[in-house]
Amino acid sequence: MIHRSIFWLDIFTLNVSFLLLLLGVQHLYVTYSGESLWLWCWVNVCWLFLSSIGKLYYNRNISSFELFLRRTTRIYFYWLGLIMLYLFINNLYTLSKVFITIFICAYAFMLLLNRALYLLVYSYFTKNENLIRKVV
Repeated sequence: MIHRSIFWLDIFTLNVSFLLLLLGVQHLYVTYSGESLWLWCWVNVCWLFLSSIGKLYYNRNISSFELFLRRTTRIYFYWLGLIMLYLFINNLYTLSKVFITIFICAYAFMLLLNRALYLLVYSYFTKNENLIRKVV
């Protein structure tokens, strides 16, 4: 259950950060062209692919915060490499480099915020004695 909620939270923050930046920084000459739509699709597909290949959201990996954070960091850097490869191969020079940089940094910050939220919720539920059912 918790792995699904973390997965959807990551996808939600990925899409929200991309769309808010796309809508919010029009002064950077970011247009709503097909290139930005393809980049948006590629960003989502890469995260879905890498997180499933890297087994990021499996119960065994989520149970340990250190392992979960380490896997998240590894998958984030692979994701970053695939994004850069996509931009290089498709010669997307019309997209603003500032927009792409802000988006990549914003998603890293959002992932870190999601993991901190996960740590707080996880530690609260494990330390709360009321949630543990005692069997007599």
